[in-house]
Amino acid sequence: KGGRPAKAVSQQTQMLELAFDKALAALRRGKQVMVFVHARNETLRTARGLLELAKARQAEELFAPKPDHPRYALAQREVARCRNGELRTLCNGGLGVHHAGMLRPERSMMERLFADGMINVLCSTATLAW
Repeated sequence: KGGRPAKAVSQQTQMLELAFDKALAALRRGKQVMVFVHARNETLRTARGLLELAKARQAEELFAPKPDHPRYALAQREVARCRNGELRTLCNGGLGVHHAGMLRPERSMMERLFADGMINVLCSTATLAW
């Protein structure tokens, strides 16, 4: 059967667990988190994995945007207009992604939502630094 070797999967799982633990600790201190990855497809895979771990460990509320945030309703409307269903799901869970392969309006939305504190964890490639 194709796919990744067991060692690579294990290493990937360990890195995701580590990123989750570090993100959770920062979120508990009221901080936002940026997780940098090497490739575009890793941004989605990492964000998806972090959201799944948050659900499995009953930590969703720490990741999710806060309904009492002054820009919550505006951000919810902006996310609802996004055509990318997976991005909507992630944003509603308080996570976002950012990479060069995204449409410019989606990248701008991710930057804005993170800057406004509506996304608590942003998984990105180095594109964000440019």
